Amino acid sequence: MRQGDRGDWVAVVLSGGLKITTLTIDGDERIRALAGPGWLLGHWEAVDEDPKPREGTVVAIEEVECLVLTGSEFRALLAERPNLSVAMFRDVLRILCRTQRRLIDTGLRDTPHRLAGALVELVDKHGARDADGIAIDLDLTQEELAALVAASRESVVRALASLRARGLVATGRRRITVVAIDELRRYAEDGDELYWT
Repeated sequence: MRQGDRGDWVAVVLSGGLKITTLTIDGDERIRALAGPGWLLGHWEAVDEDPKPREGTVVAIEEVECLVLTGSEFRALLAERPNLSVAMFRDVLRILCRTQRRLIDTGLRDTPHRLAGALVELVDKHGARDADGIAIDLDLTQEELAALVAASRESVVRALASLRARGLVATGRRRITVVAIDELRRYAEDGDELYWT
């Protein structure tokens, strides 16, 4: 799926991981979400019989298996099962809340606190416990982490160094291990104080 393309099909992610990105007006790539099993892709554009342009680009970050439905199959499924429409509405609310939080974060929180919050989210969704802590089981570059928290790569490098110095994370080539999840979670939440100061 590419941003701007018209598509009349929906993919249900069965396994694997993907990133959903959007290009800004300046041509910068921003990661809107990291998707995994259970996610629907292309469903908003396929709800209408006149498909709208895709809002983002979807790229696999590991091997992915999907079930693909045509737009008409998806619309028929929604008509047969109204509870799916309710679930989609809940999805909209979740996306709006996450987007609002990210907008506030970008304007009011510094990069280390935004990155800490993103790492906590990644651990919760993609963490794999090992002898050193909890490894984030995704192959993300520093540029992708920067796009995830709306920062420059250089700011993310400095933020990672700060989190390492605090003993919260360990890093290797395209690998981040959270060595103190409770402390990282507290640090990410401490950044919330910036909202009110």
